[in-house]
Amino acid sequence: YSPAKIMIHGTDGSTLADIEGNFEFRGLPPGKRTLQVERPGCAIFLREIDLRVGVETKVDVQLKEGSLVRNADFSLRWSQPDAPDHWTQHKDVWQSEWIPLEKRRDYRVQVEWQTGQTNTAELIFAPRTQYGAPRITSKPFSPGKPEQTFKGSERFAYAKVVLRGEDDPANSFRVVNFRKLKPVK
Repeated sequence: YSPAKIMIHGTDGSTLADIEGNFEFRGLPPGKRTLQVERPGCAIFLREIDLRVGVETKVDVQLKEGSLVRNADFSLRWSQPDAPDHWTQHKDVWQSEWIPLEKRRDYRVQVEWQTGQTNTAELIFAPRTQYGAPRITSKPFSPGKPEQTFKGSERFAYAKVVLRGEDDPANSFRVVNFRKLKPVK
């Protein structure tokens, strides 16, 4: 279970949904706001809401399948305006969060670059156990090799996407699409 994170733009309000998908905010200032819901493996959900004093606002949220990488198009900058949410920077490298992988499940990662970019991307894998065990790095993605597939396993239990380049990832990359493939029957 990976809970959805719910945020209200224009406030410091954020919370996690419970296992049934319910969430609640209290004491938010009235006015028109944007509700944002995100969950790994789902597209970001946005809806305009009108908060009123003394009135309960109910919202039916229907999440659609999306990338396992949160903020895959780097457009969400809720926490910091100068950095995309759910990505961290160290020198000229931007990294996604660790993504847990299912054993024996096939995955596909596709990277789309902005026009004219020569930056690269790669995957880093970590095993399920053995804290401090060596990490495994994939062959690099490039504009000429934008896609890789792999299978989750004990050695490939977690993955993160690493983007190499001097620019903010939004200026280098259009989107990083990381998806589970449907099991073959």
